[in-house]
Amino acid sequence: MNKNKIAAIILALGLGQLAGTVMAEPAVNLNFCTKLSGTITVGTVGARQEKVIYGPYTVRCGTTAHHFQVSGASGQLPVKVQKLTNGSWVSVTSPTYDPSGRYGAGTFRLVLDNLGNGQSVSYRGSYSVPM
Repeated sequence: MNKNKIAAIILALGLGQLAGTVMAEPAVNLNFCTKLSGTITVGTVGARQEKVIYGPYTVRCGTTAHHFQVSGASGQLPVKVQKLTNGSWVSVTSPTYDPSGRYGAGTFRLVLDNLGNGQSVSYRGSYSVPM
């Protein structure tokens, strides 16, 4: 082979690799999650009852954490996050004072769990959830 043919082959291979690089997907995912923040409406939950206190809300970006703060007159109150799965609400957390976490995409709600308390409780709170 002469030098011109070798140069043409090397050039063709180089351009082929360059074209493949240009047409590839970007290395960085630029899909940013937005968050919705606000106040949970003040209310009361009866003795030995549960109550949905926020939601339902739909999350399309499942890579960002949900954050909730719920308190009553005597301090924080136990809440749980539930996800709509096959038409039923399924708890993704057990009753806890801090249910913050990443739960993926889907439809969710926040439930105040007063089942273990023989007295009604008043609550207030805040949220910051991905959309």
